[in-house]
Amino acid sequence: MFVYRHDRMRGGDVINVLRKIPEVVACDVMTGDFDLVVRVEASQPDRIRQIWQQISELPGVRDTLTAFALSSIVRKA
Repeated sequence: MFVYRHDRMRGGDVINVLRKIPEVVACDVMTGDFDLVVRVEASQPDRIRQIWQQISELPGVRDTLTAFALSSIVRKA
């Protein structure tokens, strides 16, 4: 999930919420158009929808873009 925040420098409240969601397994601050790329892993598609809704409703979030991985080709720990 790609996340746009209203204010990149003062958007720490968004990151604090992401830290508390167990299914969020990674969150990276990005350069360019998106502020954050968030990796969500859940066993049920409906749970991903719930997480997307929770994130998109945060006061510090301006917009989101969600994409699903079809398969993992290279994955290193």
